[in-house]
Amino acid sequence: MKYFFFLFLIVSVVLPGKAQKRLFKNVEQYSEWMMGYYQNPEPEKLYSAFEFGTSNKEIGQTGGRHLLIAFFGSIFRYDSTQIQVFYDKIKKKRTIDTHFGFVGSLWSANTLYSKIILKEYLASDYAASYKKINREKPPFNIYKDTISDPSHLDLVWADFFATGNAEDIQRIISVLSQNDELSEAARWSLTSNAIHYKKVKEILNNENKHTTDEKTKKWLNKILSDVSHADVH
Repeated sequence: MKYFFFLFLIVSVVLPGKAQKRLFKNVEQYSEWMMGYYQNPEPEKLYSAFEFGTSNKEIGQTGGRHLLIAFFGSIFRYDSTQIQVFYDKIKKKRTIDTHFGFVGSLWSANTLYSKIILKEYLASDYAASYKKINREKPPFNIYKDTISDPSHLDLVWADFFATGNAEDIQRIISVLSQNDELSEAARWSLTSNAIHYKKVKEILNNENKHTTDEKTKKWLNKILSDVSHADVH
């Protein structure tokens, strides 16, 4: 099985290109910055990161662009001032990549303010030259909607890397007791990210102490055992 979680960026191959002469040297450096954003927020770099991610062909080819949109949607959700910052920059200099990325991120944020700006932007001359995007259907709500597909896990991880919200990890843990592809994907992603990120491991340990569900506890013990084994090696 193939899962396109944010972790895919860690093993990216460096490709030459114009965009890589900017803030980030390559996709690996970019992914490290983005996945560690919750630990070291650098809002002044967000728009440059947005430009890099939306225009990078490697990210697009590996199926990662929707994850970037989810990440920036979370940024917009938690810091609405960034919406205007992005809007002002796109009005001055826009490309088809930043256009679709901005529309997608506003839609993903799904706040009252992001909806107002999305409506305004799509009605403007700036957006008139691009093909209309159908955003009628509400986006997946990472806090309320049932996680029913591995792709939903991608969106929850994107929010975690943007914000460090422990509730995101708790939501992923909630599907561990299911015996299906979704639970397998959740176990894989939790293990992989707990190996790389201390906070994920700490949240897993805390949840393991307090959960009363036997199946969930069984899988948390297995994940933490695998993480500890990886730490030793």
